[in-house]
Amino acid sequence: MIIKKQCKACGHEMPTGGICPMCGYVDIIFPKSVPESIIAFEKQRVEQHRSIAARLNGVTQPCRPAGTMLVVRNLNTDELTSYPVEEGLNTYGSCPERGIPHIISLDGVKLAPMQFAVKLSADEVKIQPAPDTEMYFHGCKLNKAHDARCRTFAIEGAEITVIKL
Repeated sequence: MIIKKQCKACGHEMPTGGICPMCGYVDIIFPKSVPESIIAFEKQRVEQHRSIAARLNGVTQPCRPAGTMLVVRNLNTDELTSYPVEEGLNTYGSCPERGIPHIISLDGVKLAPMQFAVKLSADEVKIQPAPDTEMYFHGCKLNKAHDARCRTFAIEGAEITVIKL
């Protein structure tokens, strides 16, 4: 039985412990007592997804629910952050300038302006490290695009998982 609840970010109905189909917010179930850093992280994450929901609500044409997400785990702090993956070329890093740019900021992790790219089409989800950066899959260095669906990749200081719903 799936227990439904309201998304903390946009108020849309979503499954407890799941992903909001409207704004992509990932519901993380925390223990009763968590450090202040986790509380601050959660507040920041909710605000980011409220911003996404506000942008989606500003669109005049109907939006389809988020179907693919990128989840980043900071290996220094064990914090999780999620980002949408939209159809086309998505770029991720400290200051990406091409495709659909997504800025990633992780405490203690130095990212290249463009660290990696994810290309999403109806048929495939491919991930590729940017030139002069390193990305690993099962301990092997990636040199070209690789199928990214529900796989975890490593960069220095973080793990990246692409989830296609």
